[in-house]
Amino acid sequence: MKRTSLLTAFFALPLFLLLLPAPAPGQESCVELLKAKCLRCHYETRICRKLEQKASARAWNGTIGAMIRHGANVSKEERKQLASCLAGREKEVLEFCGQN
Repeated sequence: MKRTSLLTAFFALPLFLLLLPAPAPGQESCVELLKAKCLRCHYETRICRKLEQKASARAWNGTIGAMIRHGANVSKEERKQLASCLAGREKEVLEFCGQN
């Protein structure tokens, strides 16, 4: 009985993981975007200190716009996603910054 349960779990888990919804193509998590776009020029401490100010999405949008003017390669969708998740202080971002 144990062997059957083990085999079932062994084969069922990968199938279950395949059925989980995947992020839309081209849409990364907020932390992935932070790492890919923001950490090219800034230390994470700078971003996390700004996060402590609890800025609005509009303020973050302006900040990201300034970074784009300085050469950051951020699409409109990425800009909107970053502004939203930073202003909303999403859990993954807070964990990234050590602000559980």
